[in-house]
Amino acid sequence: MIVKRLMVGLLAVLAVGALVFVWMLNTRVDLSAFDSLYAPRAEDGVSVQFFGTSSLLFADADTRIMIDGWFSRPSTVSILFGEIAPDLEAIDAGLARLGDRDVDALIPVHTHLDHAMDVAEVAKRTGALLVGSDSAANIGRGGGLPESQIRVVTDGDTLRFGDFTVTMIETGHFLSPNPLFRETDVLIEDTLSPPASGWAYRQGTVFSVLIEHPEGSALIHASPGLKEGAFADIDVDTLHLGIGGLASQTTDYQAALWREAVSLPKPEGLYLIHWDDFEHSPMSIDPGDPPGALNLFWDGVFGMKSKAGIEAVLTRAKAEGVHVALLPMWTPVDAFHVAGHSFGE
Repeated sequence: MIVKRLMVGLLAVLAVGALVFVWMLNTRVDLSAFDSLYAPRAEDGVSVQFFGTSSLLFADADTRIMIDGWFSRPSTVSILFGEIAPDLEAIDAGLARLGDRDVDALIPVHTHLDHAMDVAEVAKRTGALLVGSDSAANIGRGGGLPESQIRVVTDGDTLRFGDFTVTMIETGHFLSPNPLFRETDVLIEDTLSPPASGWAYRQGTVFSVLIEHPEGSALIHASPGLKEGAFADIDVDTLHLGIGGLASQTTDYQAALWREAVSLPKPEGLYLIHWDDFEHSPMSIDPGDPPGALNLFWDGVFGMKSKAGIEAVLTRAKAEGVHVALLPMWTPVDAFHVAGHSFGE
């Protein structure tokens, strides 16, 4: 009788847990308070287009540099418990929406799936040179990309594409507050061919990317990782700052990150990235609209804390007179100048 009661109790707990999990996957954070912060469309000059998480396309009249290029959105269940593969239809549709399919360089900032899962297929379709770590190269190779289209880089390497100069800066990844998501083995040491477990897309080397052009400069720091002095000799116009997980860190860590990533490179403005939805296709969002908000699983259990992260940055930026904007989906905005979008204006 006791065993039967225990089994009934266990089944009840599992059923409630399953219901809570489903509810969390289908309930999203309300970020409507920030609707006034979205950057306006750029009519000329060097532009950047945002298409979710930290996927960005920098372009002038002749050259296009893509960061991450993640179009696929596998479900949370398949990421955690199954196998995933690039969504070829989503990639084709996303590239079509971005316009010209030619891309000169494709740069995943590290090799978690939300940054590097699609790189082989995107590079094959655009002719881009895949620029990244050994782990990124192994994703490219596993996806059938030829060695001639892969460039392995290390800290401090500089490459030139048209009028763009790209410098790779080794930094770090934020530490998840949930020990279930902390990695001890971070390298992808063998070729990775899809379909594969979501856990196979290990972190690899984490880079921030400095993009310089005669019209200005931008630093992409897509994960709020902290490496002292990494940006000590850099002076940029705009910082594209990933804030997913920032609010899960201690106040001391947040202050140190601000000092290292904002105070040192002295940007006039910040574009906040990598706080948005991991699941729904970016193709479901019209150009100019806000990106989708995270569900409660990724925001809470995984520790992304998107709303608190945006608020924390806005508070510091307002105190120091740094302009802040959010990026609308798919729409070209000024890559280097965020002036005129200060919080509270």
